[in-house]
Amino acid sequence: MNLVRGTIVLVRFPFTNFEQAKLRPALIVSSNTFNRGDDLILAAISSQKSVHAFASDIEQKDLMKGILHKKSYIKCGYLLSVEKKLILRVVGILSSKKLKDVRKKILTIL
Repeated sequence: MNLVRGTIVLVRFPFTNFEQAKLRPALIVSSNTFNRGDDLILAAISSQKSVHAFASDIEQKDLMKGILHKKSYIKCGYLLSVEKKLILRVVGILSSKKLKDVRKKILTIL
């Protein structure tokens, strides 16, 4: 599995209250240098429309590889560090243009 920045993966992502988790896609946002270690930093992806200013919408045209079944939203403020071994599979690869938009929103938050 090639786990680099911009890759969309499937993982059990906890809710913000950490009481439950849901199998969902997530975007690897950590640098490829960081990704050489055991962990990755992910941003949650949801198909539920987000009106949050720091969400970035994605459609099939925003993927260089893979299939997106419905319009979704990258939650740029919902980041989580996870061990690589928890990644179930690779779903796709985000375009560099959309990844740039996501990175800009994350930096604005931080």
